[in-house]
Amino acid sequence: MQDTRQEILTLLQKEGSGTINSIADAMGLATATIRHHLTILERDGLIDVHQKRQRVGRPHMVYSLTQSGRETFPKKYDEFSTQLLIEVRELYGNKGVADLILKIAERKLNELEQPLDDLSTEERLELLQVLLASEGYVSNVEHNGDSILLIQHACPYQTVVQKHPEICLLSDHLINVIMDRPHRKRSCLVNGDDACIFEIPLA
Repeated sequence: MQDTRQEILTLLQKEGSGTINSIADAMGLATATIRHHLTILERDGLIDVHQKRQRVGRPHMVYSLTQSGRETFPKKYDEFSTQLLIEVRELYGNKGVADLILKIAERKLNELEQPLDDLSTEERLELLQVLLASEGYVSNVEHNGDSILLIQHACPYQTVVQKHPEICLLSDHLINVIMDRPHRKRSCLVNGDDACIFEIPLA
């Protein structure tokens, strides 16, 4: 991203919002230049604009960051998660970490809006993919004779799982419960493979 636009995002992050004039004054640039960059940032979905009425004169156009704009700034989620799991392991051991991950998986299953009992295999598979996608997994399905291959090309926890392999229990447990049958893990991103591949029998 161009430096000027990044500076505008940083300013809005710090100030909460701003008008073309206030941003131009803060950055020492012409209002026409700021307007050009704001148009691009709005087009890209990084900022939002709304009218703020005044007692006198025309309303001001006020700019602020969207969620996507806020997400352009560095986050420490992986680092925090890693440190948190280190502390859990120190306090409760490896079993404590595994139990924690399974509790998280169970909570996600309890939040499902539809009962599993009446679902067909294909419906269960569709539900599983939707749930995994909501978690940030990128996956697709291939039929392989009397089994299904669930192929995960990306894992949202891949950085953290390097130090805490128990996190793999999350997707393992979701697959077991939703599909209501055991599965075999044929490959894993953590081991340097191109994808995590789960083989799920059809019968």
